[in-house]
Amino acid sequence: MVGESILMDSSRVLEIVLQALRELVEYELAVILKYDGQQSLRVIKALGPLATKAFDNHAISLEDRPDLAAVIFKKRAHLFSPEETHVDTYADILDLPDQHSCLVSPLMIEDELVGLLTLDHRSCNRFNPSIVRFVETLSKLMSIALIQLDMSRNLAEQNSRLLQERNQLLLSASDVFSHLVGESTEWRRVLDSVKLVASTAVPVLLQGETGTGKEEIARAIHRLSPRARGPFVPLNCSALTATLAESELFGHEKGAFTGALALKRGRFELAHQGTLFLDEIGDLPLDLQPKLLRALQEGVIERVGGEKPVHFDVRIIAATHVNLQQAVEAGTFREDLYYR
Repeated sequence: MVGESILMDSSRVLEIVLQALRELVEYELAVILKYDGQQSLRVIKALGPLATKAFDNHAISLEDRPDLAAVIFKKRAHLFSPEETHVDTYADILDLPDQHSCLVSPLMIEDELVGLLTLDHRSCNRFNPSIVRFVETLSKLMSIALIQLDMSRNLAEQNSRLLQERNQLLLSASDVFSHLVGESTEWRRVLDSVKLVASTAVPVLLQGETGTGKEEIARAIHRLSPRARGPFVPLNCSALTATLAESELFGHEKGAFTGALALKRGRFELAHQGTLFLDEIGDLPLDLQPKLLRALQEGVIERVGGEKPVHFDVRIIAATHVNLQQAVEAGTFREDLYYR
């Protein structure tokens, strides 16, 4: 779970850097390629008006591109002049005018190639020497982000693999499943799904009739997850009144309303670094659903009567006997919250 969070953050860093770069350098296409150590570069991020799906995982062989290999050998950013003979970097997937601006900058870590940054514009003379120097400096920072992304991906994959291997070793007769009795093929599929989803960080929705053991399944997922040492906090949404629902979820400050004699932490805070189980989420008051959606998107809540944001780290497992797709169509459940 931690590895997956780092992976997302590192990937997002590359995108933010390219977005910020466009505020200073007028490009129409910015591409970050990763070097695989075997004379090949592969696109991992493309941004700008000229970026299309064709760039996804597009690969360039340095053996076929001696002009790019020469730039990389010099370890310096290079602006191709109109008179300079070279093949367009993405000639096989993008048609650019003959007289266009093309800037490439190797991404290096201690003289070791980790990738390549390219900037293109359909107009000529868009990049001057000062821009070349700036991009060369920026490339050093991008190299670090690229290495971090690669290391984070390896860590996330290793963590997920170890968790899956651990769960495969757990038999249905273990402590986790000892109270979940059943021998049918369908029930075994349920237990297999529990093992599979437990190792991930994604939210889980359990659907089934009342009394079928959805909370017990939620507890099993929690006990098999990386958050097993954290709290498991259940909340029955069907038992919430519209007036107290927000306080139960997000907590309240002392004096926030009549009867609020002391500060109270909500279920999100109580479940920090653990699992929050929202039972019968289909019965959650409609006016509270946008606030729940905002909390899930931003990872931040505000207690009732408070002004200070409170950050939380929880995994959501929700359950309902309601057909949420039908509830969305009926207007009693928000579509954006359903897909969240």
